[in-house]
Amino acid sequence: VWAPRVSKSFAKQHHTCRSYGFPKHVIEQRQKTITLQLQHTANELHWYITNLEQNVQQWQPYIEPSVLSSAINECVKNAQQRLRQEFNYKRKMLTLNSNDRHLIMKFYELQPNNVV
Repeated sequence: VWAPRVSKSFAKQHHTCRSYGFPKHVIEQRQKTITLQLQHTANELHWYITNLEQNVQQWQPYIEPSVLSSAINECVKNAQQRLRQEFNYKRKMLTLNSNDRHLIMKFYELQPNNVV
């Protein structure tokens, strides 16, 4: 997907997406941001789990922390299913659009003419 961008007219003419060719530094910057967000989220999750283990001992009736943790994980897993499906769809469309674009470029490299 590191191919250069295509013009709007080319994309419109061939019904392809023109959102290709993001500069490498933009992608690397986004990956770095995601890594930092993931680390921050992991630290925050660890803090909440620690607080949960301390607070659950005071609850009446007592709730087993592992059962509560499993229930929370299951809720999160179910809530993220839609996001996972949307991500997989977008990834598949990006692959298909990229393949279409490469095929169109290969076709033009053959230099077709109007003579039949």
